[in-house]
Parts: sequence; C-alpha cells; structure tokens
Amino acid sequence: MIPAFRLLFILALIAFHFESSAIAQDLSSFDSKSFLKTHCLDCHSGKAAEGDIDLSSFDLSLDNLEKTEFAIQVLAQLEADLMPPRDESELTRLERVRAIEAIRKHVLSSPHGKAYRQKMLLPEFGNYVDHDLLFSGAIKTPGFTYSRIWRISPYIFDSRRRVGKVKGIQNPFTFSTKPNGIRDYAEVSIVDSSVVETILMNSRNEFEYLVTQARKEAQSQTGKRRRRNAFVPFVGESKTVTDEDMVSVVRSTMERVYARSVSEKEIDRFKSLLRLNIEKTNDPLKSLQTVFQSIYVSAPALYRFEMGTGPADSLGRKRLRGRELAEALAYALYDQSPFQGGRSPSIKIGQALTDGKLESKEEIRTLLESLLNEEKFPPGRGSSTPRIMRFFREYFGYHHAMDVFKDNQRVNEHGLYHDPRQLVGDLENLIKVILREDKDVFEKLLTTRGAFVFHSGDNTEADRRHQSNIDALAEIDDNWARERTQKRINGVRKKPKYKANAKLLEREIAKIRSEESSLARKERERLQKLIAAGPSMKPVKSRNRRYAFAYNLSLRTWEWQKTQPFELPADQRAGILTHPAWLAAHSTNDDNDPVHRGIWVYEKLLAGVIADVPPDVDARVPENAKQTLRERLQVVREQSCWKCHYKINPLGESFEVFDDFGRFRSHFYFDEEDNLITQSHRSVEDENGKTGFRAINRDAQVKQGKFTTRKVDSKGSFDGLDFEELSGNFNNAIEMIHQISKTDRARQSMIRHLFRYLLGRNEMLSDSQTLIAADWAYLENGGSFKAAVISILTSDSFLYRRVRSGNSNQTKPKSPRE
Repeated sequence: MIPAFRLLFILALIAFHFESSAIAQDLSSFDSKSFLKTHCLDCHSGKAAEGDIDLSSFDLSLDNLEKTEFAIQVLAQLEADLMPPRDESELTRLERVRAIEAIRKHVLSSPHGKAYRQKMLLPEFGNYVDHDLLFSGAIKTPGFTYSRIWRISPYIFDSRRRVGKVKGIQNPFTFSTKPNGIRDYAEVSIVDSSVVETILMNSRNEFEYLVTQARKEAQSQTGKRRRRNAFVPFVGESKTVTDEDMVSVVRSTMERVYARSVSEKEIDRFKSLLRLNIEKTNDPLKSLQTVFQSIYVSAPALYRFEMGTGPADSLGRKRLRGRELAEALAYALYDQSPFQGGRSPSIKIGQALTDGKLESKEEIRTLLESLLNEEKFPPGRGSSTPRIMRFFREYFGYHHAMDVFKDNQRVNEHGLYHDPRQLVGDLENLIKVILREDKDVFEKLLTTRGAFVFHSGDNTEADRRHQSNIDALAEIDDNWARERTQKRINGVRKKPKYKANAKLLEREIAKIRSEESSLARKERERLQKLIAAGPSMKPVKSRNRRYAFAYNLSLRTWEWQKTQPFELPADQRAGILTHPAWLAAHSTNDDNDPVHRGIWVYEKLLAGVIADVPPDVDARVPENAKQTLRERLQVVREQSCWKCHYKINPLGESFEVFDDFGRFRSHFYFDEEDNLITQSHRSVEDENGKTGFRAINRDAQVKQGKFTTRKVDSKGSFDGLDFEELSGNFNNAIEMIHQISKTDRARQSMIRHLFRYLLGRNEMLSDSQTLIAADWAYLENGGSFKAAVISILTSDSFLYRRVRSGNSNQTKPKSPRE
C-alpha cells in the first residue's frame, strides 16, 4: 500500500503532466506575436510605451546583437516574474513557462547570445530551469552531460602526493564562483596566467629539492644499494643517461603529478622531448628541468577528462568508462584519485575498475552502497567522505559565520563570548547525527530542535575523561609524590639562573622538597572535586562558557548534559536556519540581514528566481535610532522595489525573532528618548579603575518607567508567492520553516542543489528523469540522503556524455606551454 503523502505526490505529478506535456513536446509552436498582443502591447507599444519599451516590433529572429540583447531584457522580466505585472495579467504559470523556454531557446542558439549562455552556466542561475516542469514527468529525454574537461579543484590538489618535505608549495587553484553557494563548477573553472605561474613556482621548488636529494644519494650510494631517486643519473658528472633512466624519471614524475599510472604512449611523448633537449644542450639536468615543468603544466595535471568512450547511442551519448568513470566517482565523494591516496576509500573504486566491476549500473550501485555504508560520520572534523559534509557547508552557508566580523565592544555590550568556530562545530556534529540515522534527512535538517553545546559530539568522550580522572586518583601515592618532586628538581637544575647561583638553587630545591608531603594530598583533593562534579563544563574557562548564551541558555540555570544532542525549546528553534551558526553567517557585522536571509529561503528552499539588482539601486538601509530594522526596511515597500522584495522580505523578516548573534528574542527595548537599546550590558569602572561590563536589568528599568518595550514583529505571509503548497500567514521563522519543510518543493530544491554539487553544473530539462528518480529514491528509502546520492551517481546524467555541437571548448585542451 502506498503511503498517503506519496500517493498525493503521484497524483500531483499526473495532474501537472497533462498541463505541461504540451510545453515539453513543442516549443517551436510558441507564437510570439499572439503572446505580445495578449499580454504586453497594451502597455508597451507606440510612443507612450511604458518605460520607453516598445514591443510592437519584437521578433525572435535575433539576427543581430541589438535584437538579441533586447530579447534577453524581455526574457529577464519573464524569468523573474516581473512582467506582465501580477495584478494586471491573466498570464498563467504554464503560459509563462512556454514563453520563457521558447525565447530562451532562440537566445541560446543565437550567435549573439554568448553573454547569456555564459551567465546561465553560473550556480546562481540554476533555478532558471522551471522547477515544476523539471519534476512534472513530462520531459522524457534521457539524461546526459556535455563532454567536458573539468579543472581539478583546490581540494583535489591538496590530496595529491607531494615530493618529500618541500617548502613553499602553494595551491594554485581557486574558485571563481561566489563564496555563498556551490563552488566547483566545471564550465567556469579556468586556468589563467596566475595558476600557471604558481604551478611553475611549485615545480621549481620540487625540482630543486629532488636534485639536492639525488646528489646526497649519489655521494652515499654503494654498488649494492638500490637507487630510489630517479634524478641520480642526471646529477653526475657524466653527460650520458640511458633510455631506461629517462623512462624512469618521466614515469615517476607523471604518476605523481597525474595521480595515476601512465601509459607507454604518454611516457614516450615526454621521453622523446627529454632526449631531444639533451641532444641539443648536452646538459641532462637542465633538459630534465624543462621536461619536469612541462609535465606540471600538461593537460592531465590540470584537468579531469570526461569525454565518454565507446560507440555513441542513438542520441549521440557515450558512457563514461574505465579511468574516466573511476575518477568521476572518486572525485564526487572523496576529492582523491582512485589510483593514489593510500588508505582513502577512493582506492576501492580503482580496485573495482581493475576487477572489472564498474561495467553496469548495478555494479556501480553496489559499490557506492558499500562505500557509503562504511561512512559512519564520526564526531568532530573527521569524515571519510569529505565532499558530503562540504555539500552542507556550501548549500546552507553556515560556515561563513567565521567570516562575519563581530566587534568585541558590541560582543561585550551583549554579555557574550562570540565563538563562531565552536558554533559551526556544534552544527556539524548535529548534521552528522542526522546523517548517521539517514532517515527523513532533509526534513530533520529543517526542523530538528537538537543541539550540541560545549560537546565534542562523542557521547563516550566525557565518560572517558571522567574515568581517566578516577584512574589518575588511584595512582596518587607517596611514590607518585616522590617522582613528581624529583622531576621538578631536575627541571630547576636545568634553568640558567639556578646554574649560576648555587645558593639560589639550594633554596629552591629545599622549597620543593618541603612541598612533597602535601603534594599528593592537594592533587587528590583536586581530582576528588572533579570526580564529585561528574562530567561537566567546569573545566572550561568561564568566559568561553558564555558562548552558550547564543542558544538562550543561562549558565545559572542550565545544567550541562554529557549526552547530546539535547532539545532546545520548540518555540525558539527549528533546524539549521534557526541555529546560531546559520543566523550569524547570514547577518552583517552589526545587525541582521533580512533581505539576504529571505533570498536564501526563496532560492535555496523554494527554487525561486529573483531578478538581478539594478545598477542604479541604493541598497543601503536608512539609519534611524528610533526604529527597528524591520521598520527601517519599510522603504523597500515602494512600488519600484516591492516588485522584487515581495518575494524576499515576508520570508527574511520572519527571522527578526532572532538577533544577529542567533539569540531568540521576543521584545525590543527603548530608552526614555524612545531610542532603540542595542545592548544588554554597559561599561563600568570599579574602585581600582578597571573597566568591565555589567548587565543592565532592562526589565527592572521597564517597571520603573525608564524603558519601554515593543514586541518583535516577525510576521510574514506566503500569500503573495505563487506556490500552490504554501499559503497563509506565519508569526515567525519557526512557523514558516515548519510549513516549508512539509512541501515537496523544499525537498526537491535540496535535491536540485545536491545534483549541481555532484555534477558541477546546473540542471537542464533533460535532467528531469534523473531528478525525479533521486527524489523517489529518497522517499522510497525513508528519507535517505545516501539513497539520493547513489541515485544521482548512477543516473544517465552522471554516466553519459554528449559532444556539444559547434563548441570548440569540448576538444582536448592544449597545455599552457604548447
């Protein structure tokens, strides 16, 4: 029997299928003239055209740059749902989708549409493919990815084997994508001059190191000793090196730089170059340096190749096989080569290739299930699948809490100890608990009340530490005191000031010996206090403990729990978006950021599209000491701003129930002059002139009539948004998140971002079947994140490549030095 929520999902798909199938079948039937006449020309024609935009002569021939740029402007208005105006148009959602897809098709195929094509490759434009159409089931095209070369990421570079202990090695690769999203996109990763310069610098440092080591080895080498450094034949006085010497040095360098074995054909290319250089220069070492650098900047050292092999099918698709497939799987999960990495689980992928067990989808699925079942997501920073944990960082962006500066003066005025690194660690331990359970993962991430506070994430660690104190107590006796005393004396004798003064040394030793009788007693008393207290926060410095205030925990009343996660109040917390790490990350230096919080929810959970900010817009929020941030944001409710902000502010302002440190709040306080009070502690001096911060009893000030309060306004509404699953009002972010978490759209939006992360590109309409299958795999396996990952990594979109016609970028890249 199909569960009720899944049956509703099926019915929704069937209903939408009949509406959207016409769009999928034939976009060429779009009649632009009829569309414009019905929805646009009443306002945008003739001399009185609104905004001086006359659409009466608009057509889709796009045979020149001016027409194409104008079509892109029209398309942008449709994509962001800005035109026709919502309150004046009878344009249905499906009509809008049809118009967008038809115009986009012409722009993408236009020789003048290069800028738009490049823009659509960026992560922030992934939502421009209509969400409902993607998940409708109407698109039957089998999935594929265009054949590509994908520059290796900074993480892959870090994982590759190095030469000894060479100093000065720098990572040459950086991301060109925005930091607040998914970073590693194949189409936008480039190798420019700065990358090449850094690589050449690295190669010089490694070359010099290898030459030095080779010379040392050549000097100490005996006839019986096996030569390990392939550079040795090139550093001697003899100018003769054999073919075997050249093959050895080329092979060892290539295998280390490429992180895989190399073929004889690949070796022969550089061996021939090396031989030619030696013949011309009669200098083997200098010739080797040239070839050494050439290997470092050759294409396989810079790129991953995903071209597809074997015969093409009827759609022109070729399967990833062999090394390409093994590397694609390994880099998707581990950032490491399947052929180099020691104990990394990625080596099992390389072994499966060797054993011939990467041929069918079922074999790939079996391997992935085995690998992911081995991943236990241990507490702390460790993980055998680092890219899975990094997905949550890049998707939610909570790690940027460490990048948002919070002024120490403000922190002290709020009575806090702001520790963003600890907050991020807390949240990642919570995510790992949810991943270990692997049930209803997306929903729990959005709604959990669980929290780790001052905890390593390992519930057995506190008991281990407690037991170690008990064990240490058992060892404290007279022998322990004598040994400790002798160690102290030995340490004193080594200090220069006592060596130079015998009388001073004698007095110090006498003092240490006099303390021997009480040493064991004092240590035993200290440990007994710790044991009596049990596992607790007492060993933590008192100032650091104040970071718990970010969770609205009072150190006076809250009892630290050794078994975590524990639950926070249901009316204050709901998942990652209400965690102090996420709230701090999506704030400014000194206040909340409702606009960008709203954008995050609209784009990342609701798959919405928001227009680019016009260049002439002043995005600064006006200052007014007598108003709250929400009141100051009323300025965006003007007509010119609200046409975009209606999507953002009702969502983002619901987070005003939290401050920018992540603390829940219910009221604002105002002083006698009706100015907003932005601090809870004031700076005071004691009788010695020492400055400190003392709490302001604001509630007492209210009772005395000195302060007034105003309830935080965090209300919002879904009614202005065009999402069938969401309607009505909510009082704050907690209520909003609970409603969103129940929707198919939120779950599917997360799967879309997971797809982008694993494939390094935005979705196409042809990825529809892949996305639906991943959604079903997640649901059918009880909300399993692992099932969604495996579904995507065994999909046609991941496994098949197709050459992009007319795109010269899909050919084998030349070396920067070629």
